[in-house]
Amino acid sequence: MSQGSSKNNSVVAVAALAAWALLIGFLFVTNSQERLAIVLLVFKKRIFQIILVGSIFLLAGAFGSNLLKIAGVKIKDFSLNWLLGTGIGLGVLGYSTLFLGLAGLFDKWIYVLVLLVFLVFGYSQIRILSSKVRQKIKDLPNIKPDFISICLIVLLCLAALSYFVEALAPEVDYDALEYHFGALTTYLADGRIHFLEFNTYGNFPALTEMLYLTAMILEGDISAKLINFCFGLLCVTAIICFCKRYFSLTAGLVSAAAFYIYPLTGIVSAQAFIDLALTFFTFMGLWSIVNWFNCSCSMEKEPSKNKGINKWVVLAGIYCGLACSCKYTALVLCLGVIVLLITGKVVLGKISGFKNKNISFKTLLISVVCLGAISLIVASPWY
Repeated sequence: MSQGSSKNNSVVAVAALAAWALLIGFLFVTNSQERLAIVLLVFKKRIFQIILVGSIFLLAGAFGSNLLKIAGVKIKDFSLNWLLGTGIGLGVLGYSTLFLGLAGLFDKWIYVLVLLVFLVFGYSQIRILSSKVRQKIKDLPNIKPDFISICLIVLLCLAALSYFVEALAPEVDYDALEYHFGALTTYLADGRIHFLEFNTYGNFPALTEMLYLTAMILEGDISAKLINFCFGLLCVTAIICFCKRYFSLTAGLVSAAAFYIYPLTGIVSAQAFIDLALTFFTFMGLWSIVNWFNCSCSMEKEPSKNKGINKWVVLAGIYCGLACSCKYTALVLCLGVIVLLITGKVVLGKISGFKNKNISFKTLLISVVCLGAISLIVASPWY
């Protein structure tokens, strides 16, 4: 099959998917005006919760990005810097809620104060983000995306809209009510976080649930569901940015669409599960290791000029620790990050463009130990 024929088939396939999605959306809206009215009414009633959750992620990103800056981690790619900062900021917020809860501090205004601290600390990064967004908006008329990219963006937007509407509805899933929300409801009723004898699930690693608890204290359980929905958006953004960096924007959109329209992703996006948070933290850990092998392309300094343990390895350790703080199964996923760290010299070294290929066995060994130690420290409160 010729390259032109293959490209035409791809265009037809993507166009068919986009047309199908648009048809389903059109039928949903036009078939029942009552259904549309209900959706709009729910949206209107949830508007404050939507703004709150959006603000939490914005403040977490600003806080984490400024934390990276203070730590001396300077990353050329603004999108990557903000994604890394958002994950770290959410981790700090989750652990803040844990320690406040252990102290029996569930007053709403304490958590408002925590968010205000995030705002003050990350205000400079919010200004930078605002400037970048304004510049992107100005550049929009000059962007001429191809047909496939447009179709994939439409697919992603329709999927996000569908999951978003579901996330605005009350939680009905047994696992979410018994496991993820059940323990939190007990904590709020008792006025503190404590060991639960009657709820085994409540004693599992619960970093994501701590973020849900923050949202529940501020504005109810729907806010917690929206936290989970936003983790799905973070995963999509991370996939697109990673593929754009190492492959192409089209590859990123295809990969993100394949991930996001997968039925299981739809299920976990609309309910208060923890799998999307786990996915995001693990993916950022993997991305950090990949960047370590291509360090000179991602950091402002060459790897040879960085003294001590490479900062990408530290970031990978932090993210593996955050993943292990979400779910026990993350221990297996983090082993995959370590395997990539060990084998990456062979696997990634064969890809043209990866510049940090001449890594000694001693450096690899030290990096593995460092990554494991940092992961254990970050996840230690849950084990």
